Amino acid sequence: MADITYCPLLHCQAPVILEQNSKIAQCPACSYAFCPFCRLSYHGVTHCKVASGEIVKLCKDYKEADRKTQKYMEKKYGEKVLKKAIEDGETQKWMEKNAKSCPGCSSSIEKRDGCNKMTCYKCRAYFCWLCMRLLSSSNPYSHFNDPSAPCFNKLFQGVDAGNDSDDEENEFLVYFI
Repeated sequence: MADITYCPLLHCQAPVILEQNSKIAQCPACSYAFCPFCRLSYHGVTHCKVASGEIVKLCKDYKEADRKTQKYMEKKYGEKVLKKAIEDGETQKWMEKNAKSCPGCSSSIEKRDGCNKMTCYKCRAYFCWLCMRLLSSSNPYSHFNDPSAPCFNKLFQGVDAGNDSDDEENEFLVYFI
């Protein structure tokens, strides 16, 4: 019976009749007022809280649910909350795949094109995109010119040379003074 639930208090457990579209339930035996969705103490017009560890599962369940279940979840958690959680999750996945953290200030950095010497937009630090080391501010290119450095001769590694051939990646030897 969808319109019957039980009082969530362990010492009571009395049956409670739920009114349709109501956001409050009250036990007739002990008078405990609770949310019929999350079964916690009644929290008024605010939506049910979601534990941070449950957000990923909640988003997955919402995306895979039929329209009726989605409507129920929107009523329980709020449509804006669910859509924002899904959007934030997608953004986080994209960031993990396409961005790195600046070694100077930990700001997220995306590399779209250009060489592997990066300048952080926030702290203005120079760093190497390949090994994520901070570079000398007086001569940041020395990192790519030092034969003992791990990124020697890799200033342009991964840069599209503009040709669409399937040839092996061109190696560039560039020295900056």
